[in-house]
Amino acid sequence: MTLSSSRESQLGLRWADIRPRSLPFAASDLDLRRSLDCGQTFRWRAVDDVWFGVIGDQAFRIERIDPRRIEYRAWPSRDVDGVLWEFFRLDVDLGELRRLDDPALTPAMDALPGLRVLGQGAVETLLTFACSPANNITRITRSIDALSQEHGQSIGSIDCVAYAAFPTTETLAEIDDANARGRANLGFRARTLRSAAAHVRDGGPRWVDALQNAPLSIAREILTAIPGIGPKIADCVCLFGLGHDDAVPIDTHVFAIGRDTLGFPSTDSLTPRGYQRMAQAYRNRFGPWAGWAQQYFYHARRLDRRLPRPSEVRTRHARTA
Repeated sequence: MTLSSSRESQLGLRWADIRPRSLPFAASDLDLRRSLDCGQTFRWRAVDDVWFGVIGDQAFRIERIDPRRIEYRAWPSRDVDGVLWEFFRLDVDLGELRRLDDPALTPAMDALPGLRVLGQGAVETLLTFACSPANNITRITRSIDALSQEHGQSIGSIDCVAYAAFPTTETLAEIDDANARGRANLGFRARTLRSAAAHVRDGGPRWVDALQNAPLSIAREILTAIPGIGPKIADCVCLFGLGHDDAVPIDTHVFAIGRDTLGFPSTDSLTPRGYQRMAQAYRNRFGPWAGWAQQYFYHARRLDRRLPRPSEVRTRHARTA
């Protein structure tokens, strides 16, 4: 049963009142925790193994019911067909990555089955990652939730939990320091968020989305022209928001993985030149799947999963040659 919006406001909506739907995807093709808690998105929280979050202007409750099926509920429940399909990029066959048969990537995929790169709104991805420098996932999630609750459009209260859409660029471009540094606790990041929001607003509707059709190099160049947006944030937007699967966000962990696990030759530290050389080394090795490979390596290191050493990788190469 789905309650009308008027009854929701009078009685309070419950997830149990919303008709469940299902996605027939095996756990090996889609793992919720690994995909939603690996640094790509900041709009989700888990209660046991049930995930609650927001996509656009809809709230979702998602859980795995059995090894081959995921159940979800959405509010408002209109136009839900395809939303999760696009968000989890279920058109991508993870077998394509396995067919690379890479001696370093395969163990990472074995350790993290079902991890997927997400397909999020490009503008929201840009503005949420503008809040990420020198920050951690827990704090970023709290900041984004506070911004949404205070400045975003209300979606509704479900089981006494309030859900709200991410604020518009018009709102964030005008946000003052008191608001940004208060509950949102953005600190110095408030300036970057405000600047990026104003840049997107002034550029007119949907110009960021249009970058998905531009070459990666052009998309990165345009994004890094926004004050406060550096190469890593630009690559995060390209990978998680624009579908450029060969974009490789490089931080100290990904740089170290390239040097210590993949054995990429590098005499650079993480300077601008070192960043570009390392990102290109990932692309040279993993081709159009470089960004997905990076996400598996990054999350494996974040969870302290052991990755093979360069000597082990060379040995496996020799055995399969």
